[in-house]
Amino acid sequence: MMLKDQNRFSNELMEKGIEAIFPKVDEYLTESEAIKLVSDIDGWLAGDDQITKSVLLKASPKA
Repeated sequence: MMLKDQNRFSNELMEKGIEAIFPKVDEYLTESEAIKLVSDIDGWLAGDDQITKSVLLKASPKA
C-alpha cells in the first residue's frame, strides 16, 4: 500500500518537514538492499522487508 500511495504519503510527510525515500523495489527489500539503506535514515515504515539481525545492527545508533 505504501509504495502505490507514495505521492500522497510523500506530500503529507513533506508538510511535516520529513523527507520520504521510496526505494525502487518490486515487493520488498532484501537483507542486502536494506543494509545499504539503513545507515542513512532516521526511520523506516517497513512492510514485508527482510529485517534481520544484520539489518538492525547496521541501523543501530553508533556511539
